[in-house]
Amino acid sequence: NIISSLQRGLCITLIIATFSLLNICFVFQQPLISHGNDILFDAPLSPPATVSVSGASLTEMKLKTKKKEEIIFINNMDLSINDLFAATWLQNVKNFLLMDADRIRIVEDGNFEAIKIWGRIRKNARMTVNWLDFCVEHLSKWWKILDAPNTKIPSERVVNLLKNYIQNGMTMLDGEDGQPSTVLENTVAIIAFKRYTAKGTNMMDRGKDWGKELTTVSLAATIASLYQAGFGRVVVVGLAPDDITFSQDSFQFLRESLGMINGTKVVEGATTTTNTMIGAMQVGHVHVTNSSWFTSLHNKYNIPRAAIIGLQLALKGGMDAWNRKQWLGPDFQRWKYVYLTEPDTILNTRRENLSQLQEAAERGLVLVPHRLQPIPHESDMKGLHLRTVPDRMIFSALELDSSQEHSCCDAGRNWPGRENKTCTFWWKCGFVKQADSDPLKAHKQLLMYGFIRLKTGTGVVNLAGTENGRRCIPRRSGTCDTTTAME
Repeated sequence: NIISSLQRGLCITLIIATFSLLNICFVFQQPLISHGNDILFDAPLSPPATVSVSGASLTEMKLKTKKKEEIIFINNMDLSINDLFAATWLQNVKNFLLMDADRIRIVEDGNFEAIKIWGRIRKNARMTVNWLDFCVEHLSKWWKILDAPNTKIPSERVVNLLKNYIQNGMTMLDGEDGQPSTVLENTVAIIAFKRYTAKGTNMMDRGKDWGKELTTVSLAATIASLYQAGFGRVVVVGLAPDDITFSQDSFQFLRESLGMINGTKVVEGATTTTNTMIGAMQVGHVHVTNSSWFTSLHNKYNIPRAAIIGLQLALKGGMDAWNRKQWLGPDFQRWKYVYLTEPDTILNTRRENLSQLQEAAERGLVLVPHRLQPIPHESDMKGLHLRTVPDRMIFSALELDSSQEHSCCDAGRNWPGRENKTCTFWWKCGFVKQADSDPLKAHKQLLMYGFIRLKTGTGVVNLAGTENGRRCIPRRSGTCDTTTAME
């Protein structure tokens, strides 16, 4: 009897201890949301399933109590590594110089080396809960579905849409003084450049090379978005000897566009050197010839790797003064932040939140924008018989204006479009030749997301999600810290 009593007591003790341990584990597995005070995570970084309470995730519950003007960051445990791929990031120089070029073995590693280590998300990687605080529009897959630059008519339409963005968008974020913000003026951007070429018999149209035209205007639009955000310097990094002609043509087009906006005269021939100015922003071009910079394990021509190595050496003083000037401009000590991107990637943000992005980078966070995926839509290609989503009510796009406090709120760990995909890129399945002729069936995966236009962006229709399937919920009334839903 005494033994039986001891056994029962031991069992009860073990049960109590087990429940206590489970409770502790549950507390540590609850995803936290990081914000202005920056929470770093000591728990394992492999993303757990979202913990829900009464059907709402803890992330969503937190959003309801945050202040309107504060940028809120998604818990990096609530992200997958693929969510953090945008081929674009913003970080401080100290973090940038810690990047290991030997681990940049494929082109995509220029992004991943900044945000992951040994296959796990770095503790300082961040994305915003409100996508409009920091996102990009990635264009090249969009125009390729339209058969640009191979075919004249869609190429012409795409080029005109981007020119319209440049001529209207360069001053969208200007303050009352008519100037861009100076918050990010100590940021140097590097653009890993490669031209887009037309193929087949339509390569030339009456002497016009649409591949060259599209490359120039796309690069100009990318730089225009950085001018809009007040970056201090942009360096285009290329490997081909004639890449500089695209940079010079883009610089000149931007100077002329800004001149027309401001009513100022542009000096002819002002972009014949590798360093020049567009307004208060420095721009330059670097031609990399050192093969050890761009040759990696899996890519013969790894341009992001070359751009990262070159800028690192310039910042460290690992080259002569003339070459340092090509990378850094006249003031070698000015730069505090580095931004990496591609020549088809348009930055979108809010002027009033730039200081918070700068402060986050200063604290050591690596900021990754959400990579919105533009979708070929009939409303952008009116009159053209192309492979597009039809301009019907069910496929209509909601216009969002970041200057009016509109939002697109992160929907959490939910990637519905990737389920039952029938092609390499799930969002393209409805555009392939084998797709169902009924658009409702062909594009049923896209309808899980909906469509948006960014008024302070290119204005073309985007999926309310990324190419990797993460989605956001658009709102025109209220922000991500309120319960006010979009009608």
